[in-house]
Order: sequence, then C-alpha cells, then structure tokens
Amino acid sequence: MDNKTTNKKKVWLVGHNGLVGSALLRRLSKENYNILTVERSDVDLLNQLDVEKWLITSKPDVVIMCAGKVGGIKANLSSPYDFLYENTTMLANVVNSSFKCNVEKFINISSSCIYPRNVKNPLKEDIIGTGTVEPTNEGYAYSKLIGLKLCEALAIQYNKNFFSIIPTNLYGPNDNFDLETAHVPAALLKKLHIAKLNNKSFVEIWGSGKAIREFMHVDEFA
Repeated sequence: MDNKTTNKKKVWLVGHNGLVGSALLRRLSKENYNILTVERSDVDLLNQLDVEKWLITSKPDVVIMCAGKVGGIKANLSSPYDFLYENTTMLANVVNSSFKCNVEKFINISSSCIYPRNVKNPLKEDIIGTGTVEPTNEGYAYSKLIGLKLCEALAIQYNKNFFSIIPTNLYGPNDNFDLETAHVPAALLKKLHIAKLNNKSFVEIWGSGKAIREFMHVDEFA
C-alpha cells in the first residue's frame, strides 16, 4: 500500500497502474491528496472479502474506480464472457463494499461504449439504456452499464454520493500497445510507428473508414 499522508481526505484510487488510474495518480499527486493504492497481488477485486477487508482497514473517504479488464475489438470478440464476468464482478464488489463501509463519495469511471449503437450525435445521457450496444464489445459494455446502474440505484435508494463519469476514447502513457488487445488510438499509433520504422507504404486499418471516433489524451481527462 502506498499512503501519501496529508491533512486531506483519503482517496482510494482503484486501478492506479492502468491508463486512467496512472493519469489520475499524476494529477491528484499535484494536489497533495492522501492517495491510497494497492497492488493486484495484495487485493483481488474479484474477491469481495478481499475488497471489504481492504476498505475496513484503510477507511477511504473517496473511492475512484478505474480498474477493469480492458481490450480492443479482437480481445472482446474472443473473450466476451471474461469481459462481462470479470468487470461486472469487480464493479459489484467495489461498489457494494464501499457502500457497506460508508464511503463518502464514489466516482465510477465508465465508458462511452455504454451508449446505444444506432443513435444520432450529439450523444445525450438520457439515451443510455434505450438500445443495443455495439456487439463487438457487448460484454464490456453491459458490465459498465451495470456499474453505472449500481451507483445510480444507491444514489436513489440511499442518497449516496455515488456516480459515474463517461469519458470518450482515451490514449496516452501506460496505454496498451499490444495489437492483439489494444484500443483504437494505441493500435493506430503502433501500426503507424511500425510502418515508419520499416519504411512501409501501406498500413492496414480495420473498418470502412466511415466511422467517426473522438479521442482524448488521458492527462486532459484527468
């Protein structure tokens, strides 16, 4: 556990080694927050007892949920159950344990993939849950919808300050650049980088070229 002691409230940054978590760690460290982190080897987020023990011992005031099993189209298509089960279980364990341990504020970092597939821009939050999601990452999307609804239900039923933030496609330091599992921005950067190193005149990019995607650097999001 890394506990940077200050006189401010304690913030448990769940998933501090990932793309979003590491960016938030960099940002929050500048603000001198009392940041709590724990390694995966010490707390298994798929084990609710592990999560509850950690929360009871550490007593954070705020929990920011960044952890999850992530991957690009190929990974989601090949392992839909893993993405659905692991992300749903992690979210349920951390949300419920935070509620039971009376955490003051819970910020769930969700994903734009929870928006319905066939909708017109600009996207509005009230359309979430009104249609089917993109089938290529269905498992991940529905797990994120469950996480959002868990926070929403706790806010309604128990007046808890639990809520979700839905960023667009993020990229930056600590991203996953494995072409088998990477998201769009990292995969594009990796393919173009390899092509430049090898003086290639052609790069294969999936899709028709008609899709419009929005990307944001993870430090700007943080």
